[in-house]
Amino acid sequence: SFKFFENFDIDDELWYYTKIDESSSFEKEEFLGDTYLLNGNGKVLAEYNGIDFRQLSRKLLLRTFGLDFSQWYYQIEWQPAALTPSETQEPGTYLLFCPTGESNSKSKPWSDSLNSQLLEQGHQCIVVYPGDSYKNLSSEAKQQTIQLSPTDPEHFQKLLDEVNELTEELPLQGVIHLWSLDTDVAELAKAEEVICGSIINLLQGMRSLEQSPPLWLVTQGAALGFTSQESEVSSNIQPQQALLSGLGKSITLEYPQLYCRCLDLDPNTEASENLKVLLDEVANHQPSTSWENQIRYRQGERQVARLIQPRLDTDDAKLTIETEASYLITGGLGALGLEVAQFLVKQGVKSIVLLGRKSPSETAQESIQELEAAGAQVSVLLGDVSVEKDMVEIFQQIQDTLPPLKGVIHAAGVVDDGFIQQMSWEQFTKVTAPKVAGTWNLHKLTKDIPLDFFVCFSSLVSMLGSPGQSNYAAANAFMDAVAQYRQNLGLPGVSINWGPWANIGLAARMGAQQQSRIESQGLQGIQSEQGLQALEEVLATQEPQIGIFNIDWSHLLSQLGAATPPFLSEIASQHPLKGANQGPKQQEFIEELKVATTEQRQSSIVDYLLGIVAKVLRLSKSDLPDPEEGFFNLGMDSLMALDFGRMIQTDLGITLSSTSTFEYPNIQTLAEYLEGIIPKIEQTETESETTDTAIDLKNLIAEVSQLSADNMDEAIDDALNQLYQSIYVGN
Repeated sequence: SFKFFENFDIDDELWYYTKIDESSSFEKEEFLGDTYLLNGNGKVLAEYNGIDFRQLSRKLLLRTFGLDFSQWYYQIEWQPAALTPSETQEPGTYLLFCPTGESNSKSKPWSDSLNSQLLEQGHQCIVVYPGDSYKNLSSEAKQQTIQLSPTDPEHFQKLLDEVNELTEELPLQGVIHLWSLDTDVAELAKAEEVICGSIINLLQGMRSLEQSPPLWLVTQGAALGFTSQESEVSSNIQPQQALLSGLGKSITLEYPQLYCRCLDLDPNTEASENLKVLLDEVANHQPSTSWENQIRYRQGERQVARLIQPRLDTDDAKLTIETEASYLITGGLGALGLEVAQFLVKQGVKSIVLLGRKSPSETAQESIQELEAAGAQVSVLLGDVSVEKDMVEIFQQIQDTLPPLKGVIHAAGVVDDGFIQQMSWEQFTKVTAPKVAGTWNLHKLTKDIPLDFFVCFSSLVSMLGSPGQSNYAAANAFMDAVAQYRQNLGLPGVSINWGPWANIGLAARMGAQQQSRIESQGLQGIQSEQGLQALEEVLATQEPQIGIFNIDWSHLLSQLGAATPPFLSEIASQHPLKGANQGPKQQEFIEELKVATTEQRQSSIVDYLLGIVAKVLRLSKSDLPDPEEGFFNLGMDSLMALDFGRMIQTDLGITLSSTSTFEYPNIQTLAEYLEGIIPKIEQTETESETTDTAIDLKNLIAEVSQLSADNMDEAIDDALNQLYQSIYVGN
């Protein structure tokens, strides 16, 4: 029963007093009693009698305090998707980066068979092998064989110059990169050069190509995730090949004109079947109708990647900690590492090892003192996680002087953003070193230690991709793969694809413009207490990979519009778009430009671009820039330039490369370029329709002249129906 004695304001100081009845059983968790509501002076305002108290589930309790993270969890699911056949290809040229078979003896004959079958289909093949120098190994009819160094940009420029000469008659129809198939994780530095170094040099040189061919990045056993039926278990996972998968997600965003496809072949299937799969995929490549760019084959089934929100059973998830053991945190002297250390100490850990490259700052030292005051022994060890010698010495020190190691949290990382087109190899490896070599060093040194957990702090970038962060995407994709690799060996391993943390971590060190850009995409920072609570939940599960990020999908999807990738289709179906969906503005511009003079067209496009620049730079209408002022002189960085290009693509329905702001460096020159593109779209459609209609009419006349009177009515009806379909329905 409920009794209210006085009115009260919910914002007043209020207290609950509960009296448990003596008949309650603590052993059976059966509690009966009465509860009283009092004000700050102790006066009873309300009384609740005969309450049957029940234990609240942990998840519901967290939800009450705004700490339910089930909507922040994401995974990659592979869903069945049949390949749609297309028309037979005209003979063309394929640029094949084929393995030598040095690390994988089966890869050489396999790639040779690919070359032979393409030649049999009438195509020309330019075969490229990795080596130390540039050599023309052979030249035969419709086949050139070349050797070059994966890390030498001049070699790739020389190759692409030859490609231009060799494709005058048979146009370049595709680039197929197979070098990752001949790499070994045991030779990780070499594998990274062969896989990533070659792709970066290739893309930087492709600006000189006369055509932009589709790009196929082929791996075998690199694509992680699970099917909708069951979890994946494979003994043939190749974590080093995941570098290419991560890199491919950034390529898709930075070079949309290449229609980059990541194709992962089944590591447990015969070579002949994988060859057939690759040939089928290449032959049925349809950029105009199929945007699938993450594809894999398992047990004969074609699968495509989808981002989903899984239902994890975290109601009773509780992290098990051994209080008399040691736990290692790399990047442990940074703000995020210290937050994790405090979390572990609160769980009862008494020995914390903080690994960093430099001595602790004053702020870090204060945090360490707080940890020690809480009863923890804190060991600060200096070394570079990417240097094997440093790590061997550190693990030896832990073994000799500290309690047994029971857990590793790998939170070390750096960022150095930039587009692939301007990326140096030093810039690339600076970012990958702690996450690639560092993760592998930790794996090798702990694989024989019975750990409670092995946690990689990865990033949502390796799940979603990010323009300007190809090095970071590749590095984190490797971490994701190592976690799966460890689980398949029966070892603990989980990779957490974190979104940005608020006020700490790498995102907190970004400039104001970069942080504003993240927020404009709908990403919201994770507060420390939220992230640590989510960490506890995930560690108590057996998932090898889980994304944790707080994102406003309706906001982001509204920005993407028609350009929303298939990878996000499951998410898009669950989140309504914010604001009115205006659709492309292309037709509106075409109608305006068709009746305008050249000068008016130019002025109209310049005005449009001024408005977009103002949005990106957050300028007022009274502070619009000079159209001839360079984009970067206006304060636009490379990532803002990409946002600028994406807005134009969404509005006008055209494709712009990530280098457009370099090729057309101000509003005036970009307007001249767009002026040439926009009218051509309408002209091409009109010419095509006119030609098709004329052909149909000519065929109609020829057919009618040969028909008898009895079949005349039927033939005319059929022909008119064809015309109706092509002119009205098709248009």
